[in-house]
Amino acid sequence: MTEGRGTEVKNVSLTIDGKTIEAAAGTTILEAARKSGIEIPTLCYHPRLRPLGHCRLCVVEIEGIAAPVTSCDHEVQEGMVVTTSTPKLEAIRKEIISLMLSDHPYEDCLTCEKSGNCDLQERAYAWQIELPALLRELPITDDENPYIIRDEAKCVLCGRCYSVCADFARRNVFGMVENGIETRITPVRVGAEALEPVTLEEAGCIFCGQCVDVCPVGALTERERVSAGREWELSVYPGVCVECSLGCAVQRHFAGDRLVRVTAENGGERGGWLCIKGKFTPVDKDGKEEPLTAPLLRGEGGYVEVSYDRALQETARNLAEIGEKRGSAALAVLAGGHCSNEESFLLQKLAREALGTAHIDLGVNPGWIDALGALEKITGPGVCGPSIDDLEEAEAIFVIGERLAESNPVAAMAVERACTLGSTVLIQAGTEEKEIAAWDRITLKLQPGAEAALFQQLGAALREKTASPAEGEEADLYRAAQLLKKDRSVIIVAPSIFESGGRDWIEPLLEAARWAGKLDRGRNSLLFLAEEGNARGILETGGTSRYRPGYDSLNGEAGYSRTEILASARSGEIKGIFASVEGLKESFPPDLELLAVLCSSRKEIPPEAKVVFPVLPARLKEGTFTNSAGLQQQNSGALSTGGIWPEWQVIAALIRALGAPAECSSLQEVQEEISRIAARR
Repeated sequence: MTEGRGTEVKNVSLTIDGKTIEAAAGTTILEAARKSGIEIPTLCYHPRLRPLGHCRLCVVEIEGIAAPVTSCDHEVQEGMVVTTSTPKLEAIRKEIISLMLSDHPYEDCLTCEKSGNCDLQERAYAWQIELPALLRELPITDDENPYIIRDEAKCVLCGRCYSVCADFARRNVFGMVENGIETRITPVRVGAEALEPVTLEEAGCIFCGQCVDVCPVGALTERERVSAGREWELSVYPGVCVECSLGCAVQRHFAGDRLVRVTAENGGERGGWLCIKGKFTPVDKDGKEEPLTAPLLRGEGGYVEVSYDRALQETARNLAEIGEKRGSAALAVLAGGHCSNEESFLLQKLAREALGTAHIDLGVNPGWIDALGALEKITGPGVCGPSIDDLEEAEAIFVIGERLAESNPVAAMAVERACTLGSTVLIQAGTEEKEIAAWDRITLKLQPGAEAALFQQLGAALREKTASPAEGEEADLYRAAQLLKKDRSVIIVAPSIFESGGRDWIEPLLEAARWAGKLDRGRNSLLFLAEEGNARGILETGGTSRYRPGYDSLNGEAGYSRTEILASARSGEIKGIFASVEGLKESFPPDLELLAVLCSSRKEIPPEAKVVFPVLPARLKEGTFTNSAGLQQQNSGALSTGGIWPEWQVIAALIRALGAPAECSSLQEVQEEISRIAARR
């Protein structure tokens, strides 16, 4: 068998509890046992993390070795004979749990959020441990932050939090302080003489929440989770994070209709990855969400609730009147980059077929549209780009642009992990600021407006077969070129690179990528990241003024972009706009004849809106989303809509109210129509 980067791995034979098994060399005893259906108890072990060996519950006996050894960090050996349970081992394990309970507030179990899902509680129950007397007065933690409740009294010193923080978030927020029974794992910063305990924020926490997800007890808990019900009472639905275009797989936990927690999916190529955007964005920190529950129509005295039929009729009548009086070019459709694929497809149908306008922009950056359109011409449709797993295995990662940690935090964490824990070389085109950590780094200066020149130079270096210069910027360029030729090197373009108005860099970059072997028909090792949650899906389903569904270019028939739509509205050319406002940052002009909007809360309602349709936030919508790499994923949506129509249903009903065909009674029918149209392109 092979494993990792093509290295040949041999199998070894060993015996565990009398059972002869085969395991790959390098496998731990614990992993080999569990793969064979033999359970060894653990507390500090977690499959995402490196073996820690802290709790010692996983001790086993090995023939020929006098003392028990921890199985989580000892590798299998040929001919090894292992025993996982003896009276001596069980006594050791019970003593460990008893000692943990003697420094743990077990009286809080009745009110602890982890009750029923606590590893310590489970072990104590399994071995029927008698509750010992507490050895000391337990500490009280004071850590004010909007996201995480920290209770050091419940900490069992497993080390999972500082391991996941250091290895995945690439921070070192947690440290171990004090000695003996006073030992604590706590947020720290380096003081004058020793580690100084501080709050999470003071320690530089980025609130990705990964420490909360791996904590085996109630020492770390999401604030929204408190008093939301027992673990077995929560309903868990798989979905996809829509806060950026990376599209991490998540699981959403509901207490009734309320979303109380978001966790990383346990498996899959993005299993275990989260950031503050995906983990904690749903938190209503100011308590002023005021979700909408019915359509609103503005009258002389303000907004009044109306039926969906009334709101649809009013919207359709106003849009039709503007079209008849001023022409279809006086109408436009807008959104903020968070529409699902189905919603995007129906919105473009509303614009092009029902309203007859080419002015549609659902929130995708124009530069990103140009770049992905050019990329698709080379690779062909449906070719996926690199994933998080590809980044971890990369020999070199070329990051173009800046502020990756701000726009796409998980991507930045993955790059840092590869470049600090592995042998990956970071090539960064941007400023001199080292915002991503790496042991081996090449920095290529990238001045605004000079992007094309840099990529042309890179392409020339990739074509050259002469020896590279010994030193200087040219030497860095040649070394970067050689690294990009490696089989497992990848290119990431950060959203910041699309912010400038220039597009002359796209072709030189793609040409250089082709010379490096990163692009070809059916192959793509280049990732254009976007801040918008469904940028690629919106582009593929026709949610831009430049393309119909299936990348069908409109060329000379293209309508206005978002900037042009709003400028034309201010000048009086455009008089009617239908908009989904989630993610829209721009304001609307006050003298529109009609602004009808889809929004999820009262505080989102633009003051110019005449008709308001309530919808669920993007994270709670049922539908499909396509990430920047081209992978389409299903979002399960909310448990209950509370009588709110799904956004796609409102759009389809409006299309019908305007007299155009939209005979879709389910999301599946919309998806089937998208597939039929895309297949014809």
